[in-house]
Amino acid sequence: MADTLTLTPSQREWLREQNNRRDDNPAIEDQIKSEIKHEQKFEYLVEMSEKPLMTVNSVFPFALFPDTVSVDVSKLNIVHRELFSKRVQSIYIRNISDVVVKTGIFFASMGIIDFGFVGNSIEVNFLKNQEALEFRKVVQGLIVCVKENIDLTQFESKSFITKIKKLGEAKGDD
Repeated sequence: MADTLTLTPSQREWLREQNNRRDDNPAIEDQIKSEIKHEQKFEYLVEMSEKPLMTVNSVFPFALFPDTVSVDVSKLNIVHRELFSKRVQSIYIRNISDVVVKTGIFFASMGIIDFGFVGNSIEVNFLKNQEALEFRKVVQGLIVCVKENIDLTQFESKSFITKIKKLGEAKGDD
C-alpha cells in the first residue's frame, strides 16, 4: 500500500461532493481521508486474501483424499477432503498459538494449535518435509507480526515472504 492515496473515480466524485459541503472544516477533511484510507486498507486485505502466501498439500496416494493448507496475511485455511465431501476450517492468525511440525524419513505432519478450537489442535499428515517446515516459518512469522501489532497491509515488497520466513525461523533451523 503506497503512502499516497490513489482514488477510484467514484471516490474522487464523492470527495468532490464532500469538499463542496465541508465549508473549509479541517476535521471533516481529515475524516474523509481516514475513511478513504480504511477503504483502501480493506480492499488490499481482500486482494491479499485471494492470493495465498503459501499452500501445501498432503501427498497422494498416502493420503487418499489429499488435504490442503494455505495461509494469507490474515488467516490459515485447511481443507480436509473425504470421499464425497470436504470440510473447510479457517483460523485467524491472531488465534494460532503454535504450529508444530513433526518430520519423519519421508513425510511430515503438522499440528496447528488454535486458541478457539475445542480439540485445541488440528493435524494434517503426509506433507513433504521441506514444504511443512517452510510453511511453519511463514505462519510463525505472521504470528509474530500480529502479536507485535505490525500492519501487514503496508508491505507490497517482493521480499515480503522471505522476511516473514526469516522472522518465523526457529534457532537451529537448517
